[in-house]
Amino acid sequence: MIKNSSIRLIFFVALGFLLATIQTAEATQAANFNLCFNPDPSNNTYWPANLVPQGSSAAPYCINQDAQAPELVTNFEIDEFYAIQEVLRHIFPSASLTQTPTLNVSMQFDTSGENCEGSMTYVLSSNTINSRYYNIPGALELLTTGVDPVGRNSNPFNADILLNCSINDLQTNFWLDPQPADRNGPNAAEPAPADMSKADFVSMQLHELLHGFGIMSGRDPSVGSYWYNNPPTLFDTLVVQYPDYYLTQNTAPTRYFWNTFAVDDHNQAFFEGPFTKAYLASQTTNPAVSALPGAPIASAGTMNALSSQNFSHIGIIIKPSQNDVDNPFDVDCGSTTYRTSTYKIFGNDIMTMCYMPLFNHTYGIKNNRMNISLLDYAILQDLGYTVDPS
Repeated sequence: MIKNSSIRLIFFVALGFLLATIQTAEATQAANFNLCFNPDPSNNTYWPANLVPQGSSAAPYCINQDAQAPELVTNFEIDEFYAIQEVLRHIFPSASLTQTPTLNVSMQFDTSGENCEGSMTYVLSSNTINSRYYNIPGALELLTTGVDPVGRNSNPFNADILLNCSINDLQTNFWLDPQPADRNGPNAAEPAPADMSKADFVSMQLHELLHGFGIMSGRDPSVGSYWYNNPPTLFDTLVVQYPDYYLTQNTAPTRYFWNTFAVDDHNQAFFEGPFTKAYLASQTTNPAVSALPGAPIASAGTMNALSSQNFSHIGIIIKPSQNDVDNPFDVDCGSTTYRTSTYKIFGNDIMTMCYMPLFNHTYGIKNNRMNISLLDYAILQDLGYTVDPS
């Protein structure tokens, strides 16, 4: 059992204040961390140009939470270090732990891949839901029990969170912020990126780190069943799917986590954790959002280019020609409507498919620091983390 305290957190919404019960951290110390860098395993002498400060050294190396200059030399290291610090500033170990746990994060460079991705170490649950075991995020196991996840032993540097980054994607599509702690958004006074056509690396890494913390499905995004008949993830156990939700306003789901999900443009999946539902219900100035049964989870049809991101991201973004006219998410990822409309709470979220690295530099979400939202924190709370969004 995960022990957390509940307090009343007051947050502002349009026209007034609402009280929402938010799981928050008791007085406790932030987790320690190790951040380790690996060269491409197929070419152990190769580091991406101008990213790693080891000069002639090709050896993998690690830095920890106390790292300062000269250990943090390049903007790449500074940004990666900042992203991890930012997450652990809001996600805390359980207050019942007597020792501060250390989270291990491994960054692997890849000379052959196309994207930057985050994944999690996992631990098989000891209990079942509907007779199904499920995979618990290793980071959650570590921060709630203090026990090193068994699965980390097979990873580079015993990592709890694995980050893999294509060198081509990194160097071509992203800009590195020399002062990441000073930037608050697209209108901040800090220096603009040298290349305005590139996307913010820190935002992308915050997105990938949240995958590593467990906002991640075990389903094959193209067919809706679990990869190789593996167990669902803890995240999966809180996701259901409704048929033609926007067209018929069905009030009950027809597919649960133990079912294969449909992969088309008519069946909407929702994450229905209690903290997430409470947060959305509190959006009373936006009835369309507060009436939703949970946070919409991507489950677009396979003809959509974004279908490869199904089930692990917020929202459903599909082209009008491929969907019911009544679906309010019936917009292209490049449409500003999705980011400014009634549903902007999802379109602007850091875990939306619209912020996938493949698209954020294509559709103009540039030089914009996206931060972890209250919706993301509610999802993390539903997974069992102790968080403080402030």
